[in-house]
Formats: sequence, C-alpha cells, structure tokens
Amino acid sequence: MSANYVKRGDVVTATVISIQDKGAVLEIPGMVGVDGHIYDNEFSLDSNVTIKNTLKVGDKLDVQVQKVELDENNYILVSRLPLLKKENKEKVLNAYKNKEVINVKVVKAVNKGVIAKYLDAEIFIHESQLELENVTDLNSYVGKELAVKISSIEEVKGKEKISASRKVILKDELNAAKAKELDNINKGDIVFGTVLSFEKFGILVNLGLNNGLLRFSQVSHHRNEKPESVLKVGEKVQLKVLAKEGNKIDLSRKALMATPFEEYVKAHKVSMEVVGKVINKLAFGLILELAEDVTGLLHQNEYSWNPNDNLANCVKIGDEIKVAITSIDHKNEKISLSKKALEDNPWSRVTANKGDILDVKVTAITPGKGLVVLADGVDAFIAINELSTEKISKIEDFFAVGDEFKAMVIDVNKNAWILKLSIRTLKEKEAKAEFEKYMNEQQDDSKGATLGDLFGGILKK
Repeated sequence: MSANYVKRGDVVTATVISIQDKGAVLEIPGMVGVDGHIYDNEFSLDSNVTIKNTLKVGDKLDVQVQKVELDENNYILVSRLPLLKKENKEKVLNAYKNKEVINVKVVKAVNKGVIAKYLDAEIFIHESQLELENVTDLNSYVGKELAVKISSIEEVKGKEKISASRKVILKDELNAAKAKELDNINKGDIVFGTVLSFEKFGILVNLGLNNGLLRFSQVSHHRNEKPESVLKVGEKVQLKVLAKEGNKIDLSRKALMATPFEEYVKAHKVSMEVVGKVINKLAFGLILELAEDVTGLLHQNEYSWNPNDNLANCVKIGDEIKVAITSIDHKNEKISLSKKALEDNPWSRVTANKGDILDVKVTAITPGKGLVVLADGVDAFIAINELSTEKISKIEDFFAVGDEFKAMVIDVNKNAWILKLSIRTLKEKEAKAEFEKYMNEQQDDSKGATLGDLFGGILKK
C-alpha cells in the first residue's frame, strides 16, 4: 500500500502487535505490510518507565510519526514524546490560567532561588517566594516537594521561562488560619498573649496568628504606674478581651485584677485601726490616702470629740492621721473613717449640772480673759469677771497654775464641750446663805440694817 497514507509529523492511533526487549512493534492504521516501531526512549518522559513493563499486545496508543522508510527495511518510526510534551505544556498553561496549586520537586539551588520540576517543565522559584520570612539556606530545599502556584510564563531569549511562588499559598493558608483563630476570639474571653512592642497608642500583644491592642489605661489600676515598669517585650501575659471589631481586638490586663480598693478591703475590716495621709481638705472633712489609689473620708464630725476643733487649722496636706474604719461600701468603693473613735471622750463622763459646786485646779492662765481649770475631768473656763466679787485687772497677781479651790457651774453643754464656772457667784451664794442664817438668828437686832451695812466686808473678801 502507498506510504502516502502517513507522513512525518502525523499523529495516529496505533495498536501494539508485539513487545520486544526495548520497544514494541505497532500496527499503523492504513499501512498494511509496514510495521511501526517505538522504543523506550521515545515512549515516556520518565526514564524509569519502559514499554515492556507498561504495554501489552492489543493496547492502543497515540503516537506521532517521526520517520517513514519504505525501502528494504520497510518500517515507520514513531514517538509519544512530542504528544506528552504538548500535553504537559497544556497542563502547565491551564495551571497558570486557573491559578491551580501544583506539586513540584526541587532539583537544584541556583542564584537567588531554586529550580523545580513539574512534569517535564523546569520552574524557577525566587528565594523571596519560598517562605513568608527570609530564606538563608537554599540548598536545604533540594529534593523537597513543594506546593506552588505558577506566577508567570514568559519567553526569554527564545526559551520559555516559568516562575512560581510558594509564598502565596503560605499567605492564603496563614490568612485562613488567622480568620479561623479570629472567629474563635470573642468579647469577654480570657486569652494569653506575648508582648510585642510599645507604641504611642498602646501595647501590641501577639495572640497567636492575630495581634491585639492593650491600651496603657488597661495595663493597671494604678494611674501613676508606668506600663514599661509593669510589662516587658517578650513577656507572656493573661488578658481579657474587652471588644472585637473586624480584626481589631481590644485587650485588658487590669480587668482580671482586683482593684486597689478590693485588695485593700481584703486585708482591712471595719473597726480596724489604720493610718492615712491627708491629700485633700474639703468643707465637710478630709480625704485620706490609705494605700496607693485607695482613699477614705474622714468627716468633720468624726475628727474629734471636741466640736470646737477647726480642721482648717488642725491639719495640713501631707499629715498622717491614725483613724479607725467605720464602714465599707463595696458597691461604690467608699470607706468611711473616724479619728475620734480611737480617742477618749471625757465629756461622756461629765455629771455636773448648773449650780453644782466643783473642786477645780488651775491648768492655764489666759491674761486678761480668765482661767482654764480642770473640773469634773474636763477643761472648764472661769472668765475674768467671774473670778471675784471685786474687779481684777491682772489675773497673775491672784492665781497661779496648780491652785485648787471650789467654783460653781454657771453653764454646761456636754455636746458643745462647754463648762463655765464662777467663783464670784459661789461667793455671793455663800454670802447670801450666811446673811439669811444671821437674819434668822438676829432677827430683832437687825431691824433697819442694810445688807451692805452688815456684810459689806464679807462680800469684798
């Protein structure tokens, strides 16, 4: 039959009629009496694949005619390689167009990257496209299989150059993992993170694949505490998620900590004696600092048993005062204090009433005003005009500290700490009593006499 039925370059479907040591004899459609021959080196792009181990008689395969000889040999030489290369090229092109993930094997390291094989194609992967981070050892990739995406196919000096990236896949995987992690983080969650850096707006904290923001105001309950003195870069910290909006996560450290007030009242109970420092003076009392960022109110009524004490004059900012805790308001975080609860109130034991005669002792002399005396256990006062029935100009000439005598109560107010006494009134009372006694005894003899005539001398004593 004429050889015009096939020619070099034709693609035909041949049938295996015999298997030989390193090849096979094929029946070529339309070529009666002319055998087709294919050898191992034209059968597969993989040198390890042989015809003997792959084909059997009767198998059909597509081949391309490489040579036609109708002489004394009378044979046709065919190959699968052009078809396989074309098929592989189409696979590479489709993978590029469809942005498919393909698996390649790195065969060698070159300048600025590695060469990998995919089917029969060589693919260049730049070192910047191997990992998310910088690569230092390209040789460590030789022999490894990598999942990549073809990033470009271009003609360079008449040769097709294919480039790929593993980094884009790693980025996609990372973004998917970040999104999954982010979905599992919710407001109110307790999370663990690592301090990354201190920024102007707060502290960046790594939570795994995502970062969160720990604002400076959320580091500690203590207003004057510097964040840098509390946390260090690289330190692991437990935090609470305050809010999540999109991929922004707001965190708090202090939300998991007891407030300074809570810490304080754990160790301090009502009736306990404590020391506070005056940090503010108000119209109604004093604000005392009991501990860092813990304050209490010492109301003016709780400062002293003495209602005459003036807070403005008694204390100044910075003074330390010993007080007792009288109440703790846990809900509003308020502490009430009392200084007088730690002090004795001598006026609670005063029993004197107006008109009583008391034993007194001079404790102080106020020139031109009177005497301060101890009476019924408290300080009492005798005004200068109550010291004698006669006018006294210089008290020191008549009285000295330590003098003891009797005086009459002319005014008493325990709540106001007022106890006023009088020697003059007592003397007048005694004179009157003596006069009445005399009048009773000398009723007849005293007719027509005046009080001044009879007792003028006595009243001047």
